Amino acid sequence: MALHAWRASWRSALRLARRDVARHRGRALLIVLLVGFPVLLISAGATAAATDDVNRVEALPRLMGQAQARVPLNDTSDKQLQQDQYLDTSGELDGTGPRGAPALRALGVRADAPWTPDRLQRLTGGTVLRTRTAIASVRTADGSRIDAELLGVDGRRRATTGMASLTTGRWPATDREVLVTPAGLEAGLPAHGTVTVEPGTIEPTTAGGSGTTVTVVGTGTGWASDTSPADLVALPGALPTWGLHPDRDALLVDRDRPVTWTEVKQLNRHGLLVLSRDVVEHPGQAAADVARTGYDTNSNEMAGVIALLVLGVILETTLLAGPAFAVSAARQRRALGLIAANGARTAQIRRYVLAQAVLLGGLAAVVGAVLGAGAGLLVDRAWQHSRWAANAPGPVDLPVWQVLGIAAVAFLAALVAAYLPARGATRLDLVDVLRERGVAQRRIHAGMPLAGLVVSTLGGVLLAANLVNHGSEWGIAVGGIVLFTGALMLVPWLLSMVGRLGGGLPLPLRIATRDTGRQRGRSAPAVAAIMAAVTVLTALAIGGFSDDEQSRRDYRPEAVMGEGFVAAAGAGWVAEVTAQVREAAPQLHTLPRRLVGTSELFVPGADPPARSGVAVRVRRYGCTRTQALAFDGRIACQVLGSNLGTERSEIRVLSADEAARRLQLDAAEEQVLAEGGMLVTSGKQVISAGQVTVLRGRQRLDGEGYPAGRVRQADASRLHALALPAFRFAEAFPGWTVGAVVTPATARAQHWPTWVDRVELRAPDGGISTDAEDAIEQQLGQDAYLYVERGYRSEAFYVFLGMFVLFGLLVLVATLISTALAQAEGRADLATLAAVGAGSGLRRAVASAQAFVVGLVGAVLGLVIGFVPGIAVTWPLTVNEPGRGYGVVVDGVQTVPPTGPIIVIPWLWLTAVVVGVPLLAAALAASATRRAPEATRRSG
Repeated sequence: MALHAWRASWRSALRLARRDVARHRGRALLIVLLVGFPVLLISAGATAAATDDVNRVEALPRLMGQAQARVPLNDTSDKQLQQDQYLDTSGELDGTGPRGAPALRALGVRADAPWTPDRLQRLTGGTVLRTRTAIASVRTADGSRIDAELLGVDGRRRATTGMASLTTGRWPATDREVLVTPAGLEAGLPAHGTVTVEPGTIEPTTAGGSGTTVTVVGTGTGWASDTSPADLVALPGALPTWGLHPDRDALLVDRDRPVTWTEVKQLNRHGLLVLSRDVVEHPGQAAADVARTGYDTNSNEMAGVIALLVLGVILETTLLAGPAFAVSAARQRRALGLIAANGARTAQIRRYVLAQAVLLGGLAAVVGAVLGAGAGLLVDRAWQHSRWAANAPGPVDLPVWQVLGIAAVAFLAALVAAYLPARGATRLDLVDVLRERGVAQRRIHAGMPLAGLVVSTLGGVLLAANLVNHGSEWGIAVGGIVLFTGALMLVPWLLSMVGRLGGGLPLPLRIATRDTGRQRGRSAPAVAAIMAAVTVLTALAIGGFSDDEQSRRDYRPEAVMGEGFVAAAGAGWVAEVTAQVREAAPQLHTLPRRLVGTSELFVPGADPPARSGVAVRVRRYGCTRTQALAFDGRIACQVLGSNLGTERSEIRVLSADEAARRLQLDAAEEQVLAEGGMLVTSGKQVISAGQVTVLRGRQRLDGEGYPAGRVRQADASRLHALALPAFRFAEAFPGWTVGAVVTPATARAQHWPTWVDRVELRAPDGGISTDAEDAIEQQLGQDAYLYVERGYRSEAFYVFLGMFVLFGLLVLVATLISTALAQAEGRADLATLAAVGAGSGLRRAVASAQAFVVGLVGAVLGLVIGFVPGIAVTWPLTVNEPGRGYGVVVDGVQTVPPTGPIIVIPWLWLTAVVVGVPLLAAALAASATRRAPEATRRSG
């Protein structure tokens, strides 16, 4: 019986709510927008992010087609050693590196034998196919040169379905045929005819000649990686014949049975990492191994972020929608009084008010979720077709549970927003309500402000302590919640004080402050919503601007201001880059610059690979010969020489005239350099009695050309040397590499090897223009690196601008909503003003003042509260601490000393929101005020 009565009561309340919504469509639409708009934004973001993200299951067809496994051949550092593979928490297959034990080999297979399809097929069974990708430079018939990504795969095989597809024409059947994809067509490749394929900028040419002419036999799709489309599709064997070195080379295992986790671990013992379809789709045993071995890298950071997001949605929606429900309940006071006079219980009156929240909150949540999901898909597709998109998205992915959760949170927020007005409706004085008297505000308990101050202080201390000391995310979240809760407890008292302090103000402001203080049920949620927005904005602004200022201070130029350089690698890159720059910008000077030593950049395809190279070391004062020649990470004695990688350790080879120009040498310094000496930056401690000791010997190189052992068979020579102030080297050689200078004649006389690390670019008059930079960028291949020094440029300006615009709009919307509701509720007062002779100007001034007071009070309170997390967050962002945070290490010592936080408060930006937005809201409120008030009958 009780359940039947409860259902009947809710049915009656919902029916009355539906009737009230139909009669007051404007107010109902406002509530729907306030509740539904956050749902729409978050649902759109979640849908766009889920669609844009390509998870491991979605990536399988792009990486391995329909095969059972993919075995990368150039992703493992040493295939002669066993691997230790694991499945991490994101589903990525990775390895912890070689175990150190020799890899297993079949009988008759030598240790350094390469992996071929036949060899892997004997090990796994089924059919093994090869797939490759590479970068190539493609010349079209009109002479255009396009850097293209090539996918080498046999699309005629069923196992490759998903990696590539055929749209028109036919599949390539020979090494002289290609397929062009939509990405290639957009880049400028033709859909038919012939093109010439050449090695890319850094690719060594192994086939010789001026390129290979191939025929376009069709169009279709192809994936160079899980997120990057290919431009051309060809047979795998074609890439080596065209002189291309694959940047990704893999074997596909195609068979009827899956490659299980047990088999993956067995293949690891053969030195292979394996991406298995079965393991990715069913990671049970692999995940169990992760838990057992302790490789699980999961943390509670995402849970904390999600909790904060949910809390933020509830809080902001509640605060924005609260005033609308409060005014709606106030306008229904007479109806509620009549219901109470006829014997309605307290619960029935509460349901009458809550029914609107159920009806409008549910409608807003559903509509916002549906429209948000659709908007997210449209935004993602529009982004992918823009010029800023870097990766291709995955298939349409609607995060159903996340969207439903967001809608449920918004529905809960609507109920919370309506609960306080509903609870207040149960405490109405029936006599006053039926006689249409105003509702007197309850007095504020004397201890409430003090309790709010104590709570907010505790929350601020907890929040600041966790931020400054790198505490947990949950500690930060709890501190923020407690801080804001204390601030909310202070809002009613502050509003009452605003009403008391307005006695000496002009009439419009006096009326506005009095109304704000008296109608706290309506103004408090609006002030709290504004406070929440400005608090978050202030914290983000102080942290963001402080972090940007630290980036500005830590910025280290890489070239002289207005000059630039191009760097690349591979055989003949210097001549090729020089020709490309001269063609694009003939007015620039190109100057190849050399360093002492051998290039660390590995040249793929070198035959035979270098086993050793010549190394040059300058002996530090106080260090033994053995310490200077060691290769054990003790950089205290390895401060100057070739291929060291420490701060200011490289020796630049320059002509005497160029060195004099750059370093501003005097006659004595220039003479030391011209007579075969060396100029060294101060602090290296390598000069003794005006000379340096230089050791030259041979050093073993690993399979990729990097130094791998101590310098041996070294002979010593003595050179005159002079130390120059460090600031002269810093100005002459921006960046961190160059610490000494010799002339080409000195390098030759000492038999030191040299290599070109960059081609410097210099304009004869002034700096390099942006037009010249763009022209060079278009001419260079995509693997050549162009840099023009233009000083520090903050990339955060538009981020800050968008952040302030977004939060400014929140403040504006909350202010205008509060003002509109105040105007709607105060029609009788406006009519009274008109009756006693007040003109339209005074009514506009009152509306303007109401908007300004509410907006200013909330914004100033948010500014004060936001200073606590804003200043606290500068510690983890900007403090340099030994062993933690940013720092440059030179000779084993951190060169950036420990520093306190960098605190930048963007007063101008914050003033624009705290003062400017309330002024804007005041102007909009004044312009929207009716010229003539609506006549209202007042009862005595």
